[in-house]
Amino acid sequence: MNPETEVSDLLSILLPPTRLRIWLHKVFSDKAEAGQEVPEDFTKWLGIVERICSDLPSDIDGITPEQWKWIESKIFANRPRQAPLLLIPEEVKAY
Repeated sequence: MNPETEVSDLLSILLPPTRLRIWLHKVFSDKAEAGQEVPEDFTKWLGIVERICSDLPSDIDGITPEQWKWIESKIFANRPRQAPLLLIPEEVKAY
């Protein structure tokens, strides 16, 4: 990882894509309107993710490079170091 992009590289692995976040908001809203329960931890998690993706202060502001290294070590704990991050099947490579 490039030290200059270490945080954004890790977040792109950990955070759901924008389309998924938008979809989750819609699903949660639809369920609430239908009187169905949306687990509080789901909505709390989505709120934290949205805050991280915004320009507002968030829970990850101020995390030190050492803490990011620790997070990275946990994410890739069982992955061989020489393995690529994304394995692409041979039939896909042909395109």
